[in-house]
Amino acid sequence: MSKELGQKIVIRFSEKITNLNETPDREFTVTGEEPEYYGGNYVQKNYKVKRVSRLEDETCILLTMDDYSGRFNNVGYGLTINYDANIGILSGRGGKVESFSIKFDPEGLVPKLNPNIKERIEVTADVSSSLKKVEYKEGYAEEKLSATAVVNIEFMDTSVINP
Repeated sequence: MSKELGQKIVIRFSEKITNLNETPDREFTVTGEEPEYYGGNYVQKNYKVKRVSRLEDETCILLTMDDYSGRFNNVGYGLTINYDANIGILSGRGGKVESFSIKFDPEGLVPKLNPNIKERIEVTADVSSSLKKVEYKEGYAEEKLSATAVVNIEFMDTSVINP
């Protein structure tokens, strides 16, 4: 399993795998529980499998999760992998692989903040203006009045903000 990204899962079988669908539709489902926001309650989440591939050890397959909906960096209480033999074509020397369900605790993941609703930082503009009286007398046709805006932005380290 990829430790930093939490995007790869290796499954080992007792026999060599001879047939698999490299672009799975629904045969593999991966679920887990993640905090709704940092320090919040755990909610059920489904992770999307993007690709299934063979490894050099032909008794293993590699599940590569989708870049965005497949990351499980903050998973708690383990991941569950379900395989549905009615949909999938996974097979080995003994024939078609039966449906299975595996639950395990991933190790070495680096937690990342999720862009869930309660973790979004909203930026608003505070606009103020000062008007000065200008007397204008038409003198030449080429004269123009123009105004410009000055914008000041202050960036703050997000670790300063108390969740």
